[in-house]
Amino acid sequence: MASELPKKMKALLYSEPRKYEITEVNLPVVRDNDVLVKVKACGVCGTDLHIHEGEFIARFPLIPGHETVGVVAAIGKDVKGFKVGERVCADNSVSSPFKGKENVG
Repeated sequence: MASELPKKMKALLYSEPRKYEITEVNLPVVRDNDVLVKVKACGVCGTDLHIHEGEFIARFPLIPGHETVGVVAAIGKDVKGFKVGERVCADNSVSSPFKGKENVG
C-alpha cells in the first residue's frame, strides 16, 4: 500500500440530473482486495449521457465515469499482480483493472 495518500480528491459530482459541479470528495478507503487508481483521463460514453439526463441506472448523488486510464496509487494487502506506480486502464463494469499489451485489442 502506498503511503502519503491525500485525504481528498477532485471529482465531478452530480447532485441530480443535469446539475453537477467539480468538488473535493474523500479519497476512497482501500480495502484488502482493492486497487486505487489515480485517474489521468476518463472517457465519456453513451451511458454517461443517459446518466446526465437521470436515465439508465442513475442514483444521485453520483460521480460518473467508468472508462478510465491512470496510475495505481495504492493496493490492498491481498492484491496480486499490480504494483504502485504501474499504468492501468479500467472499466468499472468489470471486476479488475487492466494492464499490459495483452489487454489491448
